[in-house]
Amino acid sequence: MDFSFWNNKKYRYGIIGGVVLLITVIALAIRLLPMGDLVGTGDMIAGPDAWYNLRLVEVLLASGGFISFEAMTLFPYGQDIVWGPLFTYISAFFGMFAGDAGRTALIDAVSWVPAVLGALMVPVMFFIGKKLGDWKTGLLAGLFIAVVGGQFFSRTLYGHFDHHVAETLFSTLFVLCYVLGLANLNGKEISLKNPSSLKLPLIFGVLSGIAYLLSLLTM
Repeated sequence: MDFSFWNNKKYRYGIIGGVVLLITVIALAIRLLPMGDLVGTGDMIAGPDAWYNLRLVEVLLASGGFISFEAMTLFPYGQDIVWGPLFTYISAFFGMFAGDAGRTALIDAVSWVPAVLGALMVPVMFFIGKKLGDWKTGLLAGLFIAVVGGQFFSRTLYGHFDHHVAETLFSTLFVLCYVLGLANLNGKEISLKNPSSLKLPLIFGVLSGIAYLLSLLTM
């Protein structure tokens, strides 16, 4: 069989990209398996945390802003909300697709969030593996994160409406940016006397900082 086409970067990158996309779709599909038991029931599988996350989304959609103080907990004093708003805003975006169809439809919509964010770990892990090894390492890393069990899998299932998957995704995205920065700066001379040598450190420093900030905003 003639594999000469593999020497063409266009075809090679297209095939590898297609495989990454396929693994991502598979990762999403297996995380959507609980849909059959949950859609239309108004139920979720993450315990009380899921219901409080739902309250934050409902308040955000109703008022247009994230509440920083919760008057309905720690009676009679209330308490500050100490975690970031990013997961709530992402979930509210999904919730908007439910329109005014009621609370059950809203629950069905936001229940997609952990599954989608979990599936997005595949391309992130692919690029980390590719940079640390090669494209084969990247594919193995993406495949592994798609099917690995334990806490990561359970917390990325449809209906497990909690913010931990967002913490994992954005903190791993920070690792990717950091690894890319180190790899691209390896062996390069950096000097304050040569402003052009500061371009890449600044770019990857900013990207890493943004990814780190996003991860903090989910914690």
